[in-house]
Amino acid sequence: MATPSSTSTEQVLPIEVLKAIVYELDPSTQAGRNALQTCASAGRPLLSASQRRLFQSTTVTFQLFTVGSTKYLVEDGIATGKKLLELLDGSPHLAPYIRSLKIVMQGVPGWSNLAVWSSEPSFPLRAILLKLPELQELSLSGPSARVNWRAFDPTIWEILGEVAPKVTKLSVLNMMASVPTSFFLKYHRLQNLWVHSLDMETTVQPATKLKIEGFRISLDDFVPGMNGNETIFTAFNAPFCPFDFSRLRKLVITIRDLWNANEILQSCCDTLESLEVQQPWVAYGSSWMNGYSYSKPNQDVEFFGLKTTLGIRSLHRLRNITISCPIYDCDHGSYQTEIPYACAIIRNLPCQKHPSGTVLQAVVDVEIQGVFEQHLPSIRWEQLIGVNLPKEYLESNALEVHFRIINMHFVDLSSNRIREILDGNEYLADMNHRGLITYSVWDDEELPS
Repeated sequence: MATPSSTSTEQVLPIEVLKAIVYELDPSTQAGRNALQTCASAGRPLLSASQRRLFQSTTVTFQLFTVGSTKYLVEDGIATGKKLLELLDGSPHLAPYIRSLKIVMQGVPGWSNLAVWSSEPSFPLRAILLKLPELQELSLSGPSARVNWRAFDPTIWEILGEVAPKVTKLSVLNMMASVPTSFFLKYHRLQNLWVHSLDMETTVQPATKLKIEGFRISLDDFVPGMNGNETIFTAFNAPFCPFDFSRLRKLVITIRDLWNANEILQSCCDTLESLEVQQPWVAYGSSWMNGYSYSKPNQDVEFFGLKTTLGIRSLHRLRNITISCPIYDCDHGSYQTEIPYACAIIRNLPCQKHPSGTVLQAVVDVEIQGVFEQHLPSIRWEQLIGVNLPKEYLESNALEVHFRIINMHFVDLSSNRIREILDGNEYLADMNHRGLITYSVWDDEELPS
């Protein structure tokens, strides 16, 4: 009887199954890209699916150079704008595959004589954007140093305005501060906005407001004792605000006190499903938010209470919340932490069961910052957590609480050693055994996004 040839090209799996496998490969990893490139070279049936997956999210880099007080984007031999434009000119069928474009701005000490500046008509970004008919997501990122929006060459924003009407997700989070709200008036289809801070222009009143479903804003430049950016939350219901949050489903905010977000929380109380509360970054050893602290291992943790936050208590559709808070060693066993404050936020949330039977998932990210090994066993978890989330409350509410202990590696302390110490804590062991609280230990670079 004849046996199948080892060189047979007979297809073993249906093409639909093979394409489904291709779509599961992750192009953001080197292994995923290598696998997709292999699939693309395997034959015509998988070529289109592999290319679509590879180019669905594309990154282009430009150099960032400052002349006087103005920052320009520069295309030179290091940047990739010209290469991407040449690729799209030579293979125009790839352009519709690009749904998400990430523009990365890199600092540069100098430039080539052949460089093309963002202020010049031949700068390739404009031509690239005009070739992308299916573009939906646009992201800008760059050096960690915060720069005011108005310091950039205005031609950059004119170029981005060319594709504004079709963009549904925009991210200008990590480097631009004080983005003027008038910039968003052309983004008629915008649903998701990731931004560091806004310049709320009171003289511009939009004809219609953007129905925002996902919103992220960071206020870590706020200076205690001053009005600062925190007052922006009082303007979200004003006529000059271009955003409508009545359909908001996901909110990520960096803020010192959730009380200041009352208005936006009340605006989305019927729709919000996911809330992430991050704490502003400060130098190690300085004061955070409300400043819960205890100076001796046996000292009781005082609970100052949470301000009446009607916005929190009205979030009846909320399904998951993540709150970040630090704990650090101030001086030989004296600690400061925001864990009681995080627990107070959770305590104020409505915890009734969802019609589908699901319960509220609460995650507290506890960042271990500079706590030395000899002091870690003395942390009184029962008081830090139990002052706001006692056993009786956890037993009687539809709530699951998980503490992610994150090793920030500020001191020489291994994550395995942290885990050993936590496993030996009687309170955590008891709460974990009862199924009331669970915990895990992570390295900061391993934490899933």
